[in-house]
Amino acid sequence: MNVRRAKLLMLFGASGIVILILKILPEGDYKLTRPRSFQNVDYMARKMLRDSSKIILLWTEFNHDKFKYLETVRGYLSQCHYKCSVTNNQNDLADSDAVFFHLTDIWEPNWKIGTKQTIPFPKESHPEQIWIIENNEPPFSFFGDVNIFGDIFNWTMWYRTDATIVVPYGRYIQLDEADKRSVKKMYERRNIYSEKSKFMVGAISNCKDPGRRYLLIDEMSKYLDFTMFGQCYKNNMCGTAWRDGNADCDEELKQYRFYLAFESSPCKDYITEKYWNSLDRRQIPIVNWKRKDILSGYIPNSYINVYDFPSVKDFAEYIKLVNGNATLYNSYFEWSNEFSLDLTWRVSWCNLCEKLHKMDEKYERQIIDLKKYLYSDVCPPLTREFHDAEVSASDIFFGKRKGANSWFFF
Repeated sequence: MNVRRAKLLMLFGASGIVILILKILPEGDYKLTRPRSFQNVDYMARKMLRDSSKIILLWTEFNHDKFKYLETVRGYLSQCHYKCSVTNNQNDLADSDAVFFHLTDIWEPNWKIGTKQTIPFPKESHPEQIWIIENNEPPFSFFGDVNIFGDIFNWTMWYRTDATIVVPYGRYIQLDEADKRSVKKMYERRNIYSEKSKFMVGAISNCKDPGRRYLLIDEMSKYLDFTMFGQCYKNNMCGTAWRDGNADCDEELKQYRFYLAFESSPCKDYITEKYWNSLDRRQIPIVNWKRKDILSGYIPNSYINVYDFPSVKDFAEYIKLVNGNATLYNSYFEWSNEFSLDLTWRVSWCNLCEKLHKMDEKYERQIIDLKKYLYSDVCPPLTREFHDAEVSASDIFFGKRKGANSWFFF
């Protein structure tokens, strides 16, 4: 009996030690690993048979959409010089040259901040297959723990200009000489200033605000009378389902001369649809860019930046000047004589297709340390105040959490 009791005590003791070790191990040690290679698949032979076309597998949905995005990408690729096809049938994994993952759709549907629970990943891959991670959100908006991914991805598709495939929210394209002449004649007869009857408008629906836009807006309201709407304000002039780019809302927005295109997150190269859609509506976007945040990708002399002025008051005085001078106002649209706008991601998908065709050692063997890549951003540290799951819109945008009034605080 004593021997049996001693064995049981040893067993329970060992179990306790194992449990204790599991509890104290840091969660960050958990990593996904690249799956084993396919068995009995002569991929190189198949590759040689279809060098004229490449297959891209959409492993995840895109913003919870499975079929609409498939057709969107298919439409983009049909316009490319190089030939690529796209599928979302996971049974095509063995035949695919690239596997596409959309970051925010990797997490399980019932995600919570910091979760490590992902959707199922491919169980097999082959050495020549490129795994691509796509993202168009700033680090503040990541749902789960990106540290778990380690180095399983080869390429990035990102809004940042240092990505393997750059996917900006919009881009400008140089017009050829014939188009320049045609556009110039059109704009010589057009007075954009006279087409607008209202002053300034802005919309904010994301009330978690790392960029502290509410401080700027509050300070601006001391000097300017403008309209704000969206879920963070009681005014929903375009309906509760408003989002920037909504066609039903554009006609209303076009009446305003200025649009507050403030970004929620001051991150490297993060220029969203707020800026591009306001240009498309022929409004002057008012931006909150710090030069270290926005490195490139915008059209010179197409916007007014609050940080280009020594104070909010000086900024407001300049806005009043532009608003009262048709010639000065119209000068902000001279870019239309040189450039057109592309608000789709067609060019980015064509660049991806071309890169798959022009595979070289640099890209084929590239491995992304996702954690290192993310932390090379220039986003300022995010405080817990704005990272917590719920922050009241009225607390932030109606004055209960005001910071210092110094311009240099922003």
